[in-house]
Amino acid sequence: MPYLQNLTEPLAHRDPRAVDIWTRLTRFLMLGSECGTYYVQQRALTVENATAVIECLKTDGLRVVRTVVEISTSGRAPKNEPALFALALAASPNFADAKTISSALNALPEVARTGTHLCSFAAFVENLRGWGRGLRSAVADWYLSKPASELAYQMLTHPHCNGWSHRDLLRLSHPKAATPAHNALFQWAVDGELGHLASAEILAGDLRQIRAFELAKKSSSQDEIVQLIEENRLTPEMIPSKWQDSARVWEALLPSMPYMDLMRRLAKLTAVGLIQPHSPATALVVARLIDRKRIANSRVHPIALVDAQIAYKQEPAAVASVIDALDEAFHLAIENVEPTGKRIYLAVGAATGTAMSDALAMVFAKREPSCISSSNPSLPMRDVDVFVIFSDHSPSADALEHYRRSSGIAAKLVVIGCSTDPDDALQLGIVGFDASVPQVVAEFIKQPVAYARGSEESVTT
Repeated sequence: MPYLQNLTEPLAHRDPRAVDIWTRLTRFLMLGSECGTYYVQQRALTVENATAVIECLKTDGLRVVRTVVEISTSGRAPKNEPALFALALAASPNFADAKTISSALNALPEVARTGTHLCSFAAFVENLRGWGRGLRSAVADWYLSKPASELAYQMLTHPHCNGWSHRDLLRLSHPKAATPAHNALFQWAVDGELGHLASAEILAGDLRQIRAFELAKKSSSQDEIVQLIEENRLTPEMIPSKWQDSARVWEALLPSMPYMDLMRRLAKLTAVGLIQPHSPATALVVARLIDRKRIANSRVHPIALVDAQIAYKQEPAAVASVIDALDEAFHLAIENVEPTGKRIYLAVGAATGTAMSDALAMVFAKREPSCISSSNPSLPMRDVDVFVIFSDHSPSADALEHYRRSSGIAAKLVVIGCSTDPDDALQLGIVGFDASVPQVVAEFIKQPVAYARGSEESVTT
């Protein structure tokens, strides 16, 4: 479902500024807030701040579930928690009818794609309804829908969240294992150790990482841990805490570490002594950080690299070559940004300019062919589709409306630094700043709108 519109009505006959319950629902799923403001520090998700979800469930529950699934699976929302919370509401008899509940529970594997997602859903739904047969069956089906090897990986890398663990959920749902490997895996998850169901064949196959994880817990030397890592592709989450400060262990983990994980773990790799000036490990890290193919495959946003560089500079033993590599990677990652194709007026005032805002301005300038940059936060009288302003206060509503009426353009307004008018669907406020902000802004900008000027109706896409 598009971000700004209810497509059950013709595009050109809707006031794009109208904020109906479906717009508020989509805002909630995209932003975690119904008011049109994205808070980087996520607010608590409660029934009280999800009134639009509840209203929409009363109107058309099946449509709510479809919208939740579409937004969650599309990857357009920076966080999945709002979708999980909305799905929990849709799965509750206190807020939804029987057909909606059935649809919501059937959609659980699509919205809860990781072990962390599943545990978060359990924490949400526990406060909304009881653990009836339908809910238990849906959780059981989540476990049975995944191959044993994939499920083992999820249990090892996402063992618990928000007070729930896989042991808790398996004891509640009682899934009937379809394969011997699933049966052995469930026994391990509930009992905390490998039991009689784990045959040598299973341990050498689907549960290979589980076996290595259990051996790692009992290992008494770095040599054993390193061998287990190299032979079984263990990840950092699978390593016992007593080995988490070993440079040798991290050196063994480094070759198979995905780009995003490497970027996030630079401070740790430096703190344990693996990254240091002129070391072979540092050379490998630098080479991987600036590898064009890895950057493209990871689809990392350049602002995430700026964020990583800012964080890494706070590490007391930060290495200059790594800092420089993050800077080079930022410029290479600009190619990962898909242009919106809109005419954008970008204003970054001297008082609000920061490393992050300046970097975002550079990304806009390089990737948007019709971007005008300025240090003046006022709204100019020129043909633009979107105003993106870094400021701690929103421009005059009269000025925005005057621009829209005089130009006939359904101009959007993004203010990074404060909230905006919650009753205008074409305004987006951002409170705080981190690597998720560019995605939120881009998704908001890209969605089509229609705007009527006098007796003539025009459409901007």
